Amino acid sequence: MAAFVSYGDISPRTNVYAAAKFLQHAVPKLVLERYATIPDSIPKNKTLTIKFRRCVPFDVTTTPLQEGVTPQPQAGQFEDVSTYLKQYGSWVQITDVIADTHEDPVLNKFSELCAEQAAQTREQLNWGVFQGGTSVYYSSTTASPTLRSQVNAPITLQLQRKVERFLDSQYATKFTKMLKPSPNYDTTAVPEAYVAICNTDLRADLYDMAAKFTPVEKYASGSPEPYEIGKAENCRYIASAFLKPFLGAGSSTLNGMTSVGGSNVDVYSILYVSQDALGVVPLRGMQDVEMGIRNPNKMGDSASDPLGQRGYVAWKMWHAALILNQNWVARVEVGATA
Repeated sequence: MAAFVSYGDISPRTNVYAAAKFLQHAVPKLVLERYATIPDSIPKNKTLTIKFRRCVPFDVTTTPLQEGVTPQPQAGQFEDVSTYLKQYGSWVQITDVIADTHEDPVLNKFSELCAEQAAQTREQLNWGVFQGGTSVYYSSTTASPTLRSQVNAPITLQLQRKVERFLDSQYATKFTKMLKPSPNYDTTAVPEAYVAICNTDLRADLYDMAAKFTPVEKYASGSPEPYEIGKAENCRYIASAFLKPFLGAGSSTLNGMTSVGGSNVDVYSILYVSQDALGVVPLRGMQDVEMGIRNPNKMGDSASDPLGQRGYVAWKMWHAALILNQNWVARVEVGATA
């Protein structure tokens, strides 16, 4: 049975306007997809498979040229990395009980709530996919830890540097431009850096990196990214409370780390990302979300609702996310100091 919201009438609005408002409210709340690559095109009415195309790097040339002899040309190659589009959506139903008396902008309220629901849905789906990478490091008092169940220490500069060395060794490219926090596909230039994405619970441990960590309020120049809390050497840290930890998944030796259950450490992921490491079909552009709105008090419009007692606000969207290169993204699993 559908869940009813007994909250009056909604003034007629077009779906285009509603979708635009939806995107304006939802997109600024998204963190992960700003640091992901978007496909060149999204197929319509053709296939549920989405492809991300990347160039294959050329091998180094160590053979010297011969005088008067033109060398053979090298062939450019591309690789396709594919995943499947899936559709998600929800709706809220409205009755006409107080349609003639209330003054609240119900459409705006429900549109905002639906936008937040969609943004959180996408963030959770993306986080689940991006945490599935194969390059993983653990912070622990145990020597050479290899398991999540051994995690019982916070992030350290030494561990960050270890990740940076790995990404550098794989020829990962630091970010020099990122998607703007708007419903469009525009980008903005940024200082060269890797991006580290984590939960806000790790803010204090990052500040404890002391002289090596610079909070955003102390930046000498440039504008911080949305949700950015600071930087340490070649990494800019982005924090969101919605990126949930693995509660009680760490070591039983708490070592001063937080533990919701009091028996095992809560494990937090920090995702260190380079350019073109992640792929996502973003929630941007009018084609990526559909809004449906029906007002109560429309008598005779529906055989199932002849008295016009019910209306709704509904949304649905397409989503796909994947790791494009396992060697260009790394996950560090840490505890948070209590």
